[in-house]
Amino acid sequence: MATFDAQTVGSDVAPSYAPTLSIENNVITVSLGDGYQQRLSKGVNPSRRTFTLSFKNRSTTVTTNILNFLASSTGGNNGAKSFTWSPPFGSTGKWICQNPQVTIVAHNLNDIELVFQEVFEP
Repeated sequence: MATFDAQTVGSDVAPSYAPTLSIENNVITVSLGDGYQQRLSKGVNPSRRTFTLSFKNRSTTVTTNILNFLASSTGGNNGAKSFTWSPPFGSTGKWICQNPQVTIVAHNLNDIELVFQEVFEP
């Protein structure tokens, strides 16, 4: 399994700072009489993290390296395959990235936005 890091991608992969973290908790809630509730975490991994990462003002070479990693059969395989990544807070996990977005700002200057979704696999 490939790792999304500078060594594997071949470029600086530190995001511009303003990453957004969303945590989706899988909780079953049962409403009982008189306003009481009972809650239960569903599954072995009841919380899933999603990071939105911006890579601002990256050269065409860096942009190409990141996109090639995400598309390669040894990397993300266009979202069909997970890769290892260490997020800004939290522990290293398995992630997918399905729909990268690139904005061409100027000649040899690009902004990339990636959404990394945590996945749980054996």
